Parts: sequence; C-alpha cells; structure tokens
Amino acid sequence: MLLELNIRDFAIIDRLSLRLEAGFNVLTGETGAGKSIIIDALGSLRGERVDPTFVRAGSERARVEGVFSIADCRDIIPLLAEYGLWEDDDEQVILTREVSAESGRSVARINGRAVNASVLREVGGRLVDIHGQHEGLSLFNTRTHGDMLDRYGGLVPLRGQVAEKVTELRRVRDELSALRKAAASRAERIEELRFLLEDVGQAKLRPGEEAELLQERTLVQ
Repeated sequence: MLLELNIRDFAIIDRLSLRLEAGFNVLTGETGAGKSIIIDALGSLRGERVDPTFVRAGSERARVEGVFSIADCRDIIPLLAEYGLWEDDDEQVILTREVSAESGRSVARINGRAVNASVLREVGGRLVDIHGQHEGLSLFNTRTHGDMLDRYGGLVPLRGQVAEKVTELRRVRDELSALRKAAASRAERIEELRFLLEDVGQAKLRPGEEAELLQERTLVQ
C-alpha cells in the first residue's frame, strides 16, 4: 500500500507531499491541474523511462519518493531479500528516483540503496500497478504469473523459506570463495619464502661476512 508520495521539481510541480489512507483515495481536478503528472511520477517509481524533460525549469534535478507499507504485501519480501534490500524488522519499502537536468542521468534507490533500472522495475512493478484503458501492466510480467500460481497453491510461505535458504547459500558460497582465495594467497607466500630460503642457503653466508666485504670495498676504493 502506498502511504506517502513526495514529489520535488518534477515537471510543473515544485513540491508536493501526499499522504494516503487505506481504502479508496481520489485525486480530482480540472484539465491541466497536474493529475497526469502524479501518474508519471508514480510511473518513474515503477522503473519507467525518465529524462531531463521531467525536471522542472530552473531546477537541477527532479526527485520522486514513494513510501509503501508491505503489511498487506508480504510476498514481496523474498524478492527484496534476493537483492539484499530487506531487513527482518522492515515494515516499509521506500522507492526513490532522481533525474539530473544537466546529464539526464537517472538514479534509483530502494530503502536508500542504489539499484539498477531492472531491479527498480521488478520491485516497483510489484508495488505500483497503473491501470488505464486497455491496461493491466502487471499481467504482462512473468513473475506476476508465478505469484498468482504460488498464491493459488498456498505456496507463498514456502517460497519465502526457499528465498531465505538461497540467501544463506549465497553467503556460504561467498565465505567459501574468500577462504579459498586466502588459502591460495598463503600457498603463494609459503612458496615465496621457500624460494628465498633456498637462495640464502645457496649463498652460504658466514657470520661477520658482511663486515669483511665492506672492509674489502673500502680497501679497493
């Protein structure tokens, strides 16, 4: 559920903060009041394309932020966990999108962490669905098909458990990789020290030899 929408320097909007309640919320206004701009702002949180034309004239960048409650959308937790975007005590998801007027570069964040456009589309598409004439955008998403099947089969809790195991497996694999690299580094160091030790042994150095050599060099000079 969308709890709050904050828009700054987006199209003709200077600053706008909307707080929404549970149930049916209606935004009304005459033509040109900016209703479609709010829809465009929501679309940006879905990962839809944004460019410098969305930045309000005279501003450096446009910014859109949406605060969502996941109390009624717990099945998104495995997806967030998959990308390392969820903590155990999180009850909200914050999507942020910024676009620069100068470079046109767009930056997306989820819960304060920078993500690429594909991740924003995947997560944002689960939290925001825009319906217009002949539109049902989420129905074209193959992941939505899987969600529907999981819900129908009562498998959402099991899917969450699988996601947790996958996260744990990746962590263990990362640790194993780090241990293997450390072992390889130690082996290289041991080989290096063994080589140096052989060199020292072949040199057959004697106690006091350095002083003798220095004395000889002094005599030669």
